Amino acid sequence: MKEYVMTCFCCLAIPMILFSSGCGTARPKEMPKTAPCTITVVKDGVPISGVDVSLFRSEGNGSLTISAYTNTNGVATIQTTWGNYSTQGAPVGTCKVTLTKHVSTPSDGVTDAQIEQFTPQEAEEYEKKREAEIDKLRPIPKHFSAQNTTPLEIVIEEKNGAKMTVDINKM
Repeated sequence: MKEYVMTCFCCLAIPMILFSSGCGTARPKEMPKTAPCTITVVKDGVPISGVDVSLFRSEGNGSLTISAYTNTNGVATIQTTWGNYSTQGAPVGTCKVTLTKHVSTPSDGVTDAQIEQFTPQEAEEYEKKREAEIDKLRPIPKHFSAQNTTPLEIVIEEKNGAKMTVDINKM
């Protein structure tokens, strides 16, 4: 019985090892060349973790997702994904960089039922007030989070890749 269990385990383990050692989703033909890319996000020199760093190519991303989250050292090691295929690095060329750090919105005691009773003007004023409160909580200013308002741009070179450090209080 023990020999049978060992034989069955080997029959299953060897194909699993072979399959996981290089077989998988093939790189799509249309996928652009990529190179290593890291972006470090700090505020007054202090790393900010959990920042969603996304890149947008000047000619458009198409089916690509180019992003990473910063670690405890504030470093995002960019990955590029196309469908089920993912690789380290970013496409060679120029990209806009967006930074987003989500924050929890504190409760102000106003219920949804109360908001539904607001006039359109009251609702607009309430939303502006809430947005201003949330802006105060954001560790990263809102203009960094949109492709059309971010001042950040990075050039990824084929041979050298790219590294960037962003101190958001110096931008």
